[in-house]
Amino acid sequence: DKTIQAAKPLFTLTFNNRKATWRYTIKLQPGSPLYIEMAALAAPAKAIFLSNLKISTNDPAVKFTQQPGATDTNIIFHSDTALAFREKYIAAPGVKPLSITLKKNTGLINEAVVKADLQYPSTSSLDATNDPSIYSDIFLTL
Repeated sequence: DKTIQAAKPLFTLTFNNRKATWRYTIKLQPGSPLYIEMAALAAPAKAIFLSNLKISTNDPAVKFTQQPGATDTNIIFHSDTALAFREKYIAAPGVKPLSITLKKNTGLINEAVVKADLQYPSTSSLDATNDPSIYSDIFLTL
């Protein structure tokens, strides 16, 4: 009958990217430079050394905190807030890629980078076994 039908509505849904707490688990191998440096320290000096071991980023909104119980071979850092998964991680102040760095002696005269450009988590590393916390695990062996 050649009548014009009303246009069908177009709907779009936007899904938020899943957020997870990033957890960096650092395993120090005997013989690695950081392990050797810590092995030469007495217990009080080792505690100070561990307290000055930090993960820093070029984005002020992305911060990490070392978890209690660090040992000579196992150190764990958690992100302070849950971070959404992205295809590209960009630092907030600009268009630079997010840079994550493990540093020793943070805030001291002899501050140094232990490992630069730490990897981002992959979606296959999600651990949701402890509701409501969802962790994205990144394992590093130094």
